[in-house]
Amino acid sequence: MRAKPALSVYLTDSDDFGDVQLLAAGRSAANRSSAAGTVYQQWLGTGGIPVGELRIDNAANPHIIADVHTPIPADLEAPELASPWLGASHVTLVVTNRAQVALNMDMRMLDLYLRNDVDPTRLYLQGHTLTLRVPHHADWGHADWVVYDGGDIIWTPRGTLFYLR
Repeated sequence: MRAKPALSVYLTDSDDFGDVQLLAAGRSAANRSSAAGTVYQQWLGTGGIPVGELRIDNAANPHIIADVHTPIPADLEAPELASPWLGASHVTLVVTNRAQVALNMDMRMLDLYLRNDVDPTRLYLQGHTLTLRVPHHADWGHADWVVYDGGDIIWTPRGTLFYLR
């Protein structure tokens, strides 16, 4: 049996949620454990282009289970549940507070922030490539927080790039 998303929240008549904080932390209990959930927010950026943030925040859950990761994208086998960030080059991925995230396929995203506020936040590439549309920046995180397993993170080069044939 496949688990369905527990909750969706849509904000339509305001620019922010005010004091409301959205979290999707994993939990551990006898013989059951779950990875951190996802919170996806989207808004209109410059020129009316939608931009978003996919936040995986495990709320510093002290019960980290080895090999329990939040997969990105979430469900490739159920098109009706297709994730809004699947192949989305307008989305920034933010992983924080003991979240463990794993790529299931090569992906192109806007930007990446790994926050190791409480060890061990990790990004597992599992042999896949994460291509980012922004140039490398010092505040993204640290290479030690990524488990590459033959995968790679590619940052867009700074400046102008010319292709000659």
